This record gives sequence, structure tokens and C-alpha cells, in this order.
Amino acid sequence: MEEDLLEFSALKSYIRSFVASDMGSSAADKLGPLDSWVEVRGRWALLGEMISLVMSGEETGFSAVPDIRELLDIHEGVILEGKDIVMVAGVITDTNRVKHNMEKAGSALASLAAFMEPLEDIPFEINSTLLPTGEISDSASPVLRRLRKQARTLRAAILEKLSNIMDGLKKQAMVMEDLVTVRNERYVIPLRHDYGSHIKGITHDYSRSNKTAYVEPLAVVDENNTLNQIRSDIKEEEIGILRDLTSLILAHGAAIRENLETYGRLDLIHASACWAIKHNAVIPGLSREGIEIEGARHPVLLNRLGRNRTVPLDIRMPGDKDCLIISGPNAGGKTVALKTLGLLMLMAKSGLAIPAKENSVIYPVGTIWVEMDTNQDIQHGLSS
Repeated sequence: MEEDLLEFSALKSYIRSFVASDMGSSAADKLGPLDSWVEVRGRWALLGEMISLVMSGEETGFSAVPDIRELLDIHEGVILEGKDIVMVAGVITDTNRVKHNMEKAGSALASLAAFMEPLEDIPFEINSTLLPTGEISDSASPVLRRLRKQARTLRAAILEKLSNIMDGLKKQAMVMEDLVTVRNERYVIPLRHDYGSHIKGITHDYSRSNKTAYVEPLAVVDENNTLNQIRSDIKEEEIGILRDLTSLILAHGAAIRENLETYGRLDLIHASACWAIKHNAVIPGLSREGIEIEGARHPVLLNRLGRNRTVPLDIRMPGDKDCLIISGPNAGGKTVALKTLGLLMLMAKSGLAIPAKENSVIYPVGTIWVEMDTNQDIQHGLSS
């Protein structure tokens, strides 16, 4: 079956507009008729509870959770950056919030949310180690705190010594700029290119005009060496912390991935509920006595024209009949009637609510087949 003949893809795009997350959008891409009506009833149970939850005004908690599955697929030995680790913590926190909200919503939603593991220790460990920016906190480890304190103290001493050196050289007009800068990861001062007769130092760079030399006075060489060694020790400690956090995440990668999949399903159900509420859609009943849909409206026309300008249809097919012939003049609504019936049946088999009146019932069909002129396109107002 070509789903676009019934413009089901257009309906999916309307529902996708209510989706909050990347995972919900991925779930919307897969939205389609289910294999059995047992599955449909299960999806309807979820949808019905979600509609009630949204209409009650209770917090659902869905947000723009990013798809972090690529971060879970890294090769062994690769270390995640701090900002990516913080992102993982945020995703776990956001999915947990929805899990807790769903567990209070109804039995069907609670059963689905039960597949999500809380994993609360992971965001706690990450947030106690990393800042929201992804930088590693001083409190991440005693060693890191001590090293960073040493680096700050030594840096202040180097800057003070260089400032005093520049004050002395200003009298000889040797200082080109009143600032301490960095070249080759070492603190230097900008001096006149012929500084050599006034101070001993190592030139690390020149300005474009070659009039300014960026000099490391010999008086601070040892301090710069020590500072760079401390910085190297800091880097090594930080890498170790990020490695441990990465290992923690990857050890629970399967559970995080499963949580994301379940979150995406719930997000899609929430989006479907929001769409249903907006268009007064209902969950139909199933009947072996035939089809009886009252006040049916085509979803594409609802989106294009609004509820008041969309003409409702009553569609009845008794159980002892196996066909329905619709006749009438050109532009009389035959195509809309046929496609409304087809699309609403397809929506129902996909576990969605249909835009119709309460007490509408449908027949539990096995497969939906469509044979239709491809020029028929309600979305763009085309008809043969």
C-alpha cells in the first residue's frame, strides 16, 4: 500500500509538530498500522490515559531531549568530552522525570514507563564532578583541587615578578606594551627587539614588524617550567576523571539506550494525544457489526481549513455488506468521503484517535488496500 495515496504522511507531519524530542521524531517516522488489533488496543490504552493526563493539566515533563545514541557507540578507549557527559546526565534526568510522571498517570503508561531504569546514580556522579559547562569542578578530586591551587598560586607569583621586571625596564623605554602575554605556553613580556643589553631572556616570538620581541626573562624560566609541569599533571588528572565518567556511562549504555527508545514512544503518544485534543479526536470502538463513524472529518482538511470549515461526514457500512458505492457530481465530495474513510481506518489501525464523534465504531479489518487515481491530493486541493 502506498501510504501517500491516503496522505498518511501528511498526518504524521501534523503529529510530529507536537513531538518534543529527537527520539519522539524518530518514533513518528515509524508510525504506521500495527500487526494486530491486540496491539492496537494496547496503543489505545496508552493514548487514552495520555489524553486524560494532558487534559487534566498535570505535568507530563516532555522536553527536547537530544538523541545521544552516537555517544554510546564510541570505540573502547575513546573518552567523552565534559560537555557530552553533562548532556548524558541531562538526558537521564529528563527521562527520569517523565518516567515518574507516567508512573502516576495510569496503569498502561506506568507499565510502559516501568521499562525505564532510573539510573539516578549516574547524573548524581556527573553533576558532582562536572560544572554545567562541562568543565571539571575543583571538588572532583582532592588531587585536582591541590594541583589547581598550586597552579593559581604559582601563576600569580610569575605575573607579579614579570610586572616588576617591566616596571624596571620602562625607564629604559624597553617595554612595547604594558601587558604580560603567553607564547608557547609560557608567560612572556613584549620588549623592544634590542632588549638584549638590558635583560637576559629567551625570545619566543616577534611581532609582524619585528620591532617587538616576546621575551621570557631568565628570572621566571624555572617558575614557568614548574607551572607547565603542574598543568600537565592537572591535564592527566582531568583525563582520568573523564575516563572514569565515560566508563560509567558506557557500562550502562544498554539501559540508557532502552530508556531513550521508551521515552521516544511516550513522546509520540503524548504528541498523538495533543493532536487528538486539538481536533476533538476520539478513540473508536471495535465492532463486528460493521462501520459506523459519525461526524468524521478529514485530518488534512482539518489542518488546512479548521474545524468549522470542514464538513463532517457520517459513514455507515453494515456488517453484512462488503462494499460501498458513492455517487454524485464532480467536486461533490466523493474523493474526500472515500479518503476520509480510508485514512481514519488507517489511523485507527495505527493506534491513533480519529476526528469523529464519540461512540463511532469501526470494523477490525486485516489489511487496508488502496487503489486510487494518483492525481487525487487533498493536501494540495487536487482532484480528477
